[in-house]
Amino acid sequence: MGIRIWYQSSVAIGRNPVFKPYEDAIARNAREVVRSDTTVDIRGVERMTPHYERSRYARYLNGISIVRNAAQAEAEAYDAIAVGCYTDPCLEEVRDSVTIPALFMMQASMHVACMLGGKFAFVSYSARNLQQMTRLAERYGLVGRLAGAGCFEAELSRSNEWFADPGPVIEGFTREAAKCVVQGAEVLIPTCGVLNQVLRENKVRDVGGCPILDGSSVLLKLTEAMVDLRRTIGLGHVGAGVTRAVMREIEDAYGVSRSSAAE
Repeated sequence: MGIRIWYQSSVAIGRNPVFKPYEDAIARNAREVVRSDTTVDIRGVERMTPHYERSRYARYLNGISIVRNAAQAEAEAYDAIAVGCYTDPCLEEVRDSVTIPALFMMQASMHVACMLGGKFAFVSYSARNLQQMTRLAERYGLVGRLAGAGCFEAELSRSNEWFADPGPVIEGFTREAAKCVVQGAEVLIPTCGVLNQVLRENKVRDVGGCPILDGSSVLLKLTEAMVDLRRTIGLGHVGAGVTRAVMREIEDAYGVSRSSAAE
């Protein structure tokens, strides 16, 4: 029996052409790693603001689309949702709203990194993004496994250029990653889905022998595995399984527009 995965991005895939190369890269990634009877449908958020990087409120509004789409995935009989964003947006809200497996990229990446090595490190494209990653390590109780962090500067709003001319991004990543290896990292985690795909597309697998964790591939394979576990032994998270009708009642009570998202 095949598996249907709803792959949810936190950027405006399908709406903003800047993210088209990223969408294409995810599709290639999925075709290469999932089983032949697994279908992966890639979705983005309804809207996205230029303030997304520096505003927690913008990311909060952005998360509305992610939770709604998770509910939509379950309503359309998808077997699982894979949230392909390293900030793990609305993890608790999504899992509270659906009963199908819902996996998140950074949570999956950090736990797999702990199985591969004693210490891992983050390498990010911005200082703000790196702060979010450190908070997630604290949230998951894994800050003690964090050997270090590196940061170079690149603009997510120009991520199409990362694919067209990957040299500067790869150079920045490898420079900072090398510092993390010196600090004791045994696994490197790129902290952005777009960055991960640029490295993957250009076959950058390690830095100085230290492996780079391919977060999107890990996410997809673990999502398949969680569907298998649910089908075979009934293992899964305990979610409220809020129906879309109940979600609409909640939104009506709080005056939330049907099209609300970050603008």
